[in-house]
Amino acid sequence: MPVSGAARAPVRAGSAARAALTACAVSAALAVPATAAHAQSAPAAGTWPEWVLNPPAVAGELVGTDCVEASGNLSIDRQQVTAKARLVLAQQIEVRIEAMDETFAQRAQEGRAERLNVSFKSASRQVVNTTLQGSRLVRFEVFTQRDGGRYVCGLVALDRQRAQQLPGDVIRSAGAKVDDGTEALLLARFREAAAARQAPVGGKS
Repeated sequence: MPVSGAARAPVRAGSAARAALTACAVSAALAVPATAAHAQSAPAAGTWPEWVLNPPAVAGELVGTDCVEASGNLSIDRQQVTAKARLVLAQQIEVRIEAMDETFAQRAQEGRAERLNVSFKSASRQVVNTTLQGSRLVRFEVFTQRDGGRYVCGLVALDRQRAQQLPGDVIRSAGAKVDDGTEALLLARFREAAAARQAPVGGKS
């Protein structure tokens, strides 16, 4: 029964949990597509650790959180929660790159930039995948729900240097030729883009 947060909130849920967590989500929450059937509903949003629902903001870093039902094998649980938290982080990065695409398209429409044959989102997939491998698990905790259920929660972070380098790598991956003003706008959109899609707490996968 995974639960996750992306730069501000958690991921995947049955319909009841989705409604509950959407109501309390902050602006930087991100959506992760539901890829598995959920056999049981998640606990109420208020029963999850605060750092999972609202990951601590660290200047310059990008973070994602997730929780999985404890299997009794911490080594396996650590690997699973790291992979899921990275998925949340990937969704966060995707939203920011989409914001860059929107900004660049507007600049091109205004005649301030050359149109691209490929979007930043499409061109940067390999760059993003490589960058995500550099993210690290910085918090790992076994958590017991009020109903007695045990979960393993984790937080992965992309350090400041990699996070700052990423948008420039995205621009180069698309072969974009940009002036200083356009580049500044793109970098600002990447940093400031708020995730508009909610990633609620999820049911058992």
